[in-house]
Amino acid sequence: MATERGTSVELLNRVEGMLVWFEKAVILIFGVVMLVSVSLQVFFRYVIPISLPWTEELSIMAFVVIIFYGASLAGYHNRHLGITNVVELLGQKAYVAVWVLKQLALVAFLIVVIVLYGGQTALQGMNSTFAVIRIPLFFLMMQIPIFGLLSGFHVLMSLLRMDYRPVGEVGGGEGH
Repeated sequence: MATERGTSVELLNRVEGMLVWFEKAVILIFGVVMLVSVSLQVFFRYVIPISLPWTEELSIMAFVVIIFYGASLAGYHNRHLGITNVVELLGQKAYVAVWVLKQLALVAFLIVVIVLYGGQTALQGMNSTFAVIRIPLFFLMMQIPIFGLLSGFHVLMSLLRMDYRPVGEVGGGEGH
């Protein structure tokens, strides 16, 4: 039984590693798209006095994607902001209990609010498009539930590994 659990955790860790690689790749690709789009926008607007309206929409789309995948990656590395004054006063057992409750509340929020309501919002985007590019908003708005699923998986994996930081290291640590 212990080896089955160990093998399952190893498999889930590998899956999470692949998801982290995917998140980094998406951030890199859309970062390049945003850089090229904004560069074209500036060049055509100020060097050649012609405006390319699609570059603005494309850079906004790339920025939104970068934000969602970057937030998920920050959660994986335990780099989100937090107020640690009260938590640092707790003993080790109380700290772990608060940490587990926080992680469970976060998973519930991600699944109920972000995935479910974000998915409903994304479906509403099927009926409207960007003004110039004419791509349905659905594709951009689907990043909301995808973010919820990725972040929820990272939080669940963190719970499975119990990779909280000891009380003395609450304020700053590298995460993974």
